[in-house]
Formats: sequence, C-alpha cells, structure tokens
Amino acid sequence: MTEPQRLGERPLFGTKTPYLKARQELHRHEDVTFPIHGPCCKPAYIYFLCRHAIRYPMKDQYAHFRRISLKMKENLLAAGRLDAALDNELRSWKFAFEDDKAELLAETGKEEAANVGK
Repeated sequence: MTEPQRLGERPLFGTKTPYLKARQELHRHEDVTFPIHGPCCKPAYIYFLCRHAIRYPMKDQYAHFRRISLKMKENLLAAGRLDAALDNELRSWKFAFEDDKAELLAETGKEEAANVGK
C-alpha cells in the first residue's frame, strides 16, 4: 500500500483505506490516546454501528472472479515464462473463496471491527 497523501503533517485517506491502516497511520503521526477527558467535558456514552469491514465478495461475484482467475492462470502458464517453482505452485492453485462465506466478515474484518473503536 502506498503512503497516504498529506495535508501538512496529517495523513489523508481515501474511501478504500482499511480502518486498521488509517488507525495505524494516525497513531504514527498524532498523539492519539483514548479515552479523552478534557477539562470541561468527558464522554458519557458512545454508540457506533458499522457494517463496513473487510468481507468476502458477494455471491454473484464469485463466478466472475473464478472465470477471471482461471483465465489469468491459463495465460500465465501458456506464456511459459515462469520458473519451475512458480509454475508448479500456479498449477496447484485453486480459487480459495467458499460460496457459503459470501458477504460474511473475513478474519481481517473481524479484527478490524473489534479494534476500530480502541
């Protein structure tokens, strides 16, 4: 992942930046500590509902991904430019997504959701 653009010292992030990456970058450049207790107020209650975490693709995307990945695999093998180890690894490669996991949180998404408010 490339370094984020900057506004002065502050990093800027796009809509596709994973929460964990943004959090790590902010902590690298800012003295961010929680909970924040100021002289005139302190949080009493924070409610956060978020569905946006890393998920498996939607079910209708699986066929498309399978077709594209198989075509890429065929093209790479047909070109004959891979070394023996990579050639063998690619020949044994299989599409890894399981249909029953469509749209569910990936392990990274579970970690991301658990840590986003820390």
